[in-house]
Amino acid sequence: MKYSEEILQSPQVQRAVAAAKSGTFSHAYAVVAEDEYPTGVVALQLVAAIGKLSLKRAEEGGYADVHVLPPARDKVLSADIEFITSTAYITPTELDNKFYIVKKASTMNESGQNKLLKTLEEAPPSVVIVLEVQSLAAMLPTVMSRCSRIDVPPMPLEVLTAALQRNYSSRDVYSAAALSGGYVGKAEKILSDEKFTGDFSLALDTLLNMRTAKDILTFSRRWTDRKETLPDVLDCLSVILSDCLSASEGAVARIRLKDNIKDIKTLANSFGSVAAVKIMPFIAAAKRDLSQNCNAQAVVDGLLFKILEVKTKCLKS
Repeated sequence: MKYSEEILQSPQVQRAVAAAKSGTFSHAYAVVAEDEYPTGVVALQLVAAIGKLSLKRAEEGGYADVHVLPPARDKVLSADIEFITSTAYITPTELDNKFYIVKKASTMNESGQNKLLKTLEEAPPSVVIVLEVQSLAAMLPTVMSRCSRIDVPPMPLEVLTAALQRNYSSRDVYSAAALSGGYVGKAEKILSDEKFTGDFSLALDTLLNMRTAKDILTFSRRWTDRKETLPDVLDCLSVILSDCLSASEGAVARIRLKDNIKDIKTLANSFGSVAAVKIMPFIAAAKRDLSQNCNAQAVVDGLLFKILEVKTKCLKS
């Protein structure tokens, strides 16, 4: 996998993989991260280390005793759990161990998790179950308590940016890395989404060119035209203002949007650190309101008004 080297730099991951290679391993793991990409890398690395398998062959599905579930689906179904519980006690075909990698484990419903629980508790010595968990809130504590937990941290921004630059020439790499929270899967989704460039440009243009109350109507129309991606526009807005804060404090090295430094410095002069800090809670409130299906037009108008109001008051003070 393209970014496995960077993902495997985490000390916790390295310890777990090293223990597995030495023969000290658990029969149930929960690999935890907000992003599917790193959980997939670590789960496969664990399986290869425990079984002393070819990583490439395991990745290509070349082992009869390495089962990856669900097959080409976005959700774990009861049939997937049934497959694990009904085959776990059958002797492995070609390997010393039988492996089950459960991708998107957080999509298991409570009934499915409870059904899997007994196998987690009483699995035969030859079985290893690896759950890829992207949402701890969706997992039953009883299931998590039966697993050795491996938390995969987000990549440092500079490491992620450098990794993305090996595979992308886009000038959006810096903004994608900043918006991803340090998770490469999220960054790649941003870079592959044609709408992202428009979301980012709109957020930046709003801060640069919304100067009077008359401008609110124009920008409001542009924002509501992107109704489906408004949360992404808000995320872009947060990152831009965070960089403005760094620039206002003279910490240019902390600016994440390296391709937009000129604009960031311009905004730092027009907003200042106080305005940037005061606007952040309004962005968070707008995201919350949108998630609760509040009227998008009202949310946008309210936020744009607050941005202009805070900016004006801070410049006068």
